[in-house]
Amino acid sequence: MDLNFETVDSLEGDVGLAYAAPTKIMSEEGLSVLRSIIHGNKHKATRHPRGLSLAALAYESQFVHDMIYNKKFLEFLSSIANEPLCPHTLGMHVAHVNFGKIDPNYEADKWHFDSVEYVLVIVLSDVEGMDGGNLEVLKMDLGSREAVEALRQEGGPPSTHTE
Repeated sequence: MDLNFETVDSLEGDVGLAYAAPTKIMSEEGLSVLRSIIHGNKHKATRHPRGLSLAALAYESQFVHDMIYNKKFLEFLSSIANEPLCPHTLGMHVAHVNFGKIDPNYEADKWHFDSVEYVLVIVLSDVEGMDGGNLEVLKMDLGSREAVEALRQEGGPPSTHTE
C-alpha cells in the first residue's frame, strides 16, 4: 500500500483538516499556573510504550476544567475549525498531558493517529531553537481494519524530513 504522507505546508486541496499556525492562547500567568498544576499531578502519570502521560487533568484541577469548558475558549477553537466544538464527552480524554524529555535524540511521538476528530495541542515547553515538531498529515482513510493493518505493517508513515 502506498502511503501519501505530507507536511501541512505542502497539502493541496480540501483534505478536511482544521489546523492553525502556533497561536498564543494563554497569558504567562495562566501558563505558570498550568505548569504548576501539571507538576503537582505528575506523580499520577502512567508510563506506556510512547512515554509518560497524565490523563484526565480536568478531573484533578478546577482551573483546567474551567479553561476547557470556558465559552470564549470553545468559541475561539470553533472559529478555527469552522464548526461548533465541545470537549470530549468522556472525561478521561479531557486535558491529557504527554511528557517529553529535553534531549535532542528523544522523539516524543514519532507518529500516531487520534481516535477523535479534533485534538488541541498546547505546548508548554520553551520551543525557542527547537528542531522538529512540524505537523505532518497522512492522507489516508483509516476507516477499515485493512487500512490500519497496512499502516502497522509499514511501521508507520515514512518520515518526510531530509537531512
